Amino acid sequence: MNVAENLAKVRERIVRAGRDPEEVTIVAVTKGFDVSVCREAITAGLRVLGENRVHEALAKMEEVPDAEWHLIGHLQTNKGRVAAGRFALIQSVDSIRLCEDLARGKIIDLDKGNVRTELGRSIAEFDALWALTKRNVSQSSRGTAGPGAMVMSYLETSYGGQRAVARMVSSGALDRHPTLKILVSEGGASWVPFLGDRMNEGYRQHGSFVRPTLSRMPKEIMYRQVYASFQHDESAVAACAAMGFRNVMWGSDYPHMEGTFGHTQDTLHHLFDGVDPKVRERITVGAFTELFPGVPALPAPVAA
Repeated sequence: MNVAENLAKVRERIVRAGRDPEEVTIVAVTKGFDVSVCREAITAGLRVLGENRVHEALAKMEEVPDAEWHLIGHLQTNKGRVAAGRFALIQSVDSIRLCEDLARGKIIDLDKGNVRTELGRSIAEFDALWALTKRNVSQSSRGTAGPGAMVMSYLETSYGGQRAVARMVSSGALDRHPTLKILVSEGGASWVPFLGDRMNEGYRQHGSFVRPTLSRMPKEIMYRQVYASFQHDESAVAACAAMGFRNVMWGSDYPHMEGTFGHTQDTLHHLFDGVDPKVRERITVGAFTELFPGVPALPAPVAA
C-alpha cells in the first residue's frame, strides 16, 4: 500500500469520527524513510512531515524544502542549537533545564510560541515547567498539551465568540446599530448574563475612563441583540428561566463528537422535563424563528 492509499484510509477514519479532514492536521512521520518517500507524501497531498532525529531531518529538509517540518519526540539539550530555527514546530520540550536554556539563549524564538510544552512525568514536575514556560512562551494557537490538555483545548473554543461580543458591545458597534443581531453558536449561553454583569460593572465603576459613551448599558445591549446556542449545558436553561436572558437557542451539532446524535431525546428530556412550557418553547423554537423569520414553520407532528 502506497502513501496515497494510506492517506485515503486515514481521511476516511477522520470522517467516520465526525470531523472534517480539512480541519485536521496530519503529521506524516518520515523517520527511517528516504527522501523519495517524503516527496511521495507531498505529492499525495500531505504538508507536514515529522522527524525525531535532528540531523536526519536537516538532511531531508535540503531535499524537500516545500514541506512543513516538525520535530517530534524528545529534544536532547545538546541538539537544541542545531535545531534552532529549522523546524516550523518543536512538539515537545520535556525538561525544565532545556526550557530554561531555550529561554535564556533564545535558541528558539519563544515569542512566536513555536515550542509546545508537554511533560509525561509527574504533575508536580509539569507544574514547575508550566510556571517557567508561561513566563517565556506564548501559547501556540495549535492548542495546549500536558495534563488536562483536551478539556482545556475544548474550553478555548468558547472564548472567541465571547470576546467578539464583548468588543462589539464595548466599542459601541451594537449600540449604534440596534437592529444588528449576533448569534454565537455551540458555545453555551450562561456566559451572556455573566459577561453582561461584568461589563456593566466596568462601565459603571470606571465610567470616567470609558470611551465611547453608550446609550444603553452593556448588559441591556447583549440581552437584546446577542443570541447564544447550546447543546448539553444545564446552565443555559437557567439563563433563560432565571436570569432573564431570553435569546437562548438549543441545537445539535450533528455529526460532531460534541453533538447529541445518538442520545438527543435523552438530552432533551434531561434539559427540559419539568421546565415551564413557555421557556421550553422559547429555547427550542421561539428564539430561532425570531432570529431567522424566513425559515418555514415546523411540520405538523406525525400521529403515533
